[in-house]
Amino acid sequence: MVGRRSIGKTLDSPSRQLVYDLAKDLEAIRLHHEDLKRVYSYQAQAQEEEEDEIDRAHQEFYYAAIEKTYDYYDGHRREAEIVLQEHLREEEEKERRRQEEEERRRQAEKERLERERKEREEAARKREEEARREAERIAREEEERRKKAEAEAKAIKAAEEEKTRRQKEEAEEKERQRQAELQRAEEEEKKRRTLGGAQGVTQEELEEQEKYLELHKYLKELRKFVVAEGKKNPTLKSTIGDYRRGITKCIGQLREGQGTAANKGQVNEIREILRKSQEIPIPCDARRFFVNAPEIASLPEDKAQVSAVFVYLLNIFVKAVVLQLINEAGIKLEYAEPLGVVVAQIFSAEQFCFQGHAFSDVFWAKYRASCPALWGFYGDEKTVAGKQALGWKRIEPGGPFLSDTDHRQRMVGLGGGFAAVTLRNFGKTSRKNPFPNYIFWKTVSRMVSIPPNELQETHFYLLYAMLRFSAERVIGFWGHAGLALLRSAIVNLPNIATNKQAGAIGQLKVLKGLYATEKSIII
Repeated sequence: MVGRRSIGKTLDSPSRQLVYDLAKDLEAIRLHHEDLKRVYSYQAQAQEEEEDEIDRAHQEFYYAAIEKTYDYYDGHRREAEIVLQEHLREEEEKERRRQEEEERRRQAEKERLERERKEREEAARKREEEARREAERIAREEEERRKKAEAEAKAIKAAEEEKTRRQKEEAEEKERQRQAELQRAEEEEKKRRTLGGAQGVTQEELEEQEKYLELHKYLKELRKFVVAEGKKNPTLKSTIGDYRRGITKCIGQLREGQGTAANKGQVNEIREILRKSQEIPIPCDARRFFVNAPEIASLPEDKAQVSAVFVYLLNIFVKAVVLQLINEAGIKLEYAEPLGVVVAQIFSAEQFCFQGHAFSDVFWAKYRASCPALWGFYGDEKTVAGKQALGWKRIEPGGPFLSDTDHRQRMVGLGGGFAAVTLRNFGKTSRKNPFPNYIFWKTVSRMVSIPPNELQETHFYLLYAMLRFSAERVIGFWGHAGLALLRSAIVNLPNIATNKQAGAIGQLKVLKGLYATEKSIII
């Protein structure tokens, strides 16, 4: 202990004794410190071991709790897996049942469609069989009529021969009368030959066609006259040129398939041009522009005056329509409809008539010169005379004829335009139809009456174009008679035609199916 004196040996020197005692005290202190360190070390070790024990106890508790939690959640997981597996099995079962039901439904639908297909095929077969029997019946009737007509013709010929024989035995005066009659008949026949063959065309009709051709020539003279007047007056020339270009532009801008409202602007512009042209004081004789109007033909000259510029521009309008029909409707037949509507609107307008008569003969003069086949004329397309009779255009005057493709386009366009003009319905308007519907009937009837050996591709092109979109109107105007007309044109005519290789026959025949599928019209 510090401060305790050692009771050991006593040194001689007090200072040494003091040092010695101090050394012994320091040693005692060191030993005490060593003891304290061992005590502190033991206490620290004991505390550390106690804390380790506590940590181990806590760890075991925590691990036990975690294991318990794991076991708890693992049990729930296993239960959830069991529920999930059960749910998946239920869903698989539902999907299997749904697929089976879908398969049964598809199979039932397939069986239904197959059953309907067979029913349709059976119905189509029955219709075709009925149509075939009807065609055979009509063919038999046609053959019987033909034979009857041949027999009557032979009887008439025999009677004529007998009559001729008796006439030869008569007096010289009767002989001279007979010779004169024969000479007149030869002249008429020669005139017929110059116009080309024609079926069912009377002498009066031939004379009427001559008048149309004369009117067509006169319109050319009128054009020269108006051009000459324009050269005298530069202002007039410029005005007429603007009017002519305006009409041509409007015709080129017509749109199809959007109703009359789509072309209202163009029609109004054409009307305004024609209205203004009526005010140009260059008179001409209106009687020259009417073929069958006795009340106008009997007018005195001073009462039959009309503006030459107006008629000239009306002819320009017709030429533009015909050219557009050939160039556009000849490729896309639907384009003929808006052109037909515009023609009917212009020619039926009271302000463009002369004393209540439409200038429709101006239109027919151009059409007659462009397509005489529509008036029943025919001829062998392999010959020059036949092509001329049918209206086969030359590339240039005196030059070669148009190719088959160009001629077909020309005929299709003109045929479609003819139908679009002559099948207009004026039942809901007070205006008079300038192109009566009977013209269409008469034209088709005349063409289907052409002898089978004289039918050319031109006739089939025209009939196809005239009838492609006309079935509903024909039936609407003439009912069952119209249906019979359609049957004669698209069923009977191709069957009796001699030239079975004509490609246009196929186009005409296909109309029967198109009517059935597009319009539900059974021919």
